[in-house]
Amino acid sequence: MARELSTYDVWLLIRDDDLFPFSAHGFDIAQGSLGSAMNRWSGCLFLNPDGEVFELVGIAPRDKGLTASAKRLLGLAYGIRTELRPAKLDLPALKNRVVAGLETYHAQAEDDDSWAFATRPLAVSTAAIMDATDARQLYSILELPPPLECLDLL
Repeated sequence: MARELSTYDVWLLIRDDDLFPFSAHGFDIAQGSLGSAMNRWSGCLFLNPDGEVFELVGIAPRDKGLTASAKRLLGLAYGIRTELRPAKLDLPALKNRVVAGLETYHAQAEDDDSWAFATRPLAVSTAAIMDATDARQLYSILELPPPLECLDLL
């Protein structure tokens, strides 16, 4: 039986200085060519609800054959398998990456109210992030939106 989209965990995707609330459903689906998906997301970091940080190191199609290839060529969503490995990132470095990403998110998301934490004054959000004593608490502080309001494919 397939899971409902609303039952997936929300992770924080960190790409350079960008942050994206990310539904774990997205680890199963990509859009565009496999190469473009790998170029976009390879090396990105993901913070999960348990405070674990992972790096995306591989994406492979779940299905092979003509239909699967056609979906990729036409830019349709298709099933994937992802490979994650634990990231070597200490808490201060993680906090700095999240603060930098939040600054970018804050500057670009003027009318986006789907992630309430990101719409707070930047000084307040930054102080809360810097006060986190571990990655699990950091995740909790971020108050990520529900899965249906998150990026949900790679």
